[in-house]
Amino acid sequence: MKVIRRLTTRISSSFDWIVRQVENHEALINCSIQEVAHYAAQAKVQLKRVEKDGQQLKSRIRELKESAVTWQERAKESKEKDKEKAIECLKKK
Repeated sequence: MKVIRRLTTRISSSFDWIVRQVENHEALINCSIQEVAHYAAQAKVQLKRVEKDGQQLKSRIRELKESAVTWQERAKESKEKDKEKAIECLKKK
């Protein structure tokens, strides 16, 4: 009887150990999934910021190009009348 009792005790303790290990792995996996979801959300937010910044930079580049054209036209218009003004326009360009 003692042998059977020891055997059953040992088997049940082995099953308990296996169950604990599975539960530990499950908890680690759940934690990892939550972390990945959190980092994915942060990445989406950062991507939106980068896209918005990119649009703002494109808009700024367009404005600067238009401004350069305007200053160049002003310089051409004033080169005959006032060379100093024309030079200032080109500097601002």
